[in-house]
Amino acid sequence: MDARLQDLEDAYFESGFVRVNKSTVLNVFRIHTIKPELNMRVIAVLDNGERIQINRSYKRKFNLFLNTMTKGGRSSEDHQ
Repeated sequence: MDARLQDLEDAYFESGFVRVNKSTVLNVFRIHTIKPELNMRVIAVLDNGERIQINRSYKRKFNLFLNTMTKGGRSSEDHQ
């Protein structure tokens, strides 16, 4: 695959995808729970049980993204 992660995030941002660390773009509609960790990091537990670390440098953008999605009235049921 030749696309950069930033290109993928830009292309699929409106569909619920956001960058959460150096190597991961995450579909927020697959998050089951979010758990705080040490050092200001967060773990997203997906609906399949996979755990994804949200690094500090991406945490603010991730939170803003979630707030935007929530205020926009979108829900995971809209995207299953």
